Amino acid sequence: RWAAQDSEFADDVVFKPDRASFLKELATGRSGSKPFYAYSEYERGVIEYNVGHSIAKRYKDVRGIAKRWFNQNSKSGLKPAKNELREVAKALGLSMPNKLLKGGVTDRLRQVRIYSRSQKTWSNAPTSVKKAWREVLDHNRADVMVLKEILCLLREKKQLSTDQ
Repeated sequence: RWAAQDSEFADDVVFKPDRASFLKELATGRSGSKPFYAYSEYERGVIEYNVGHSIAKRYKDVRGIAKRWFNQNSKSGLKPAKNELREVAKALGLSMPNKLLKGGVTDRLRQVRIYSRSQKTWSNAPTSVKKAWREVLDHNRADVMVLKEILCLLREKKQLSTDQ
């Protein structure tokens, strides 16, 4: 909580004390008919658990979308080495900033969680912990931005193939 409320990170994260209410608002508010995009089914489960109902009709798994596109366009010669976000982006010619190694986000979040339990402990957090928090935020931002780029590029490529 206190890491998210730190003014140093105010432009990068919005603290919502009740994640379930926030997700319910997203699922039923003004954006109630817009799709949710993420890179796996795991996120869908988290959202459904918190909102208390299925979002299957609105949920778009970009991993599945990309996998289908690569399978349908196997003649293009494009194929990711693995069905991971970084590899899909690379196969499509998109660059991503250096990502944290597998488990890196979890390790950093553990460090942050220890110090984010109270305002006092967060204010005394070492620079390395605040750096870890910055790395998590930057990592997540890169993921979200490349998801959008992948979707836009696949839509463009799909349009090109139907025009020919």
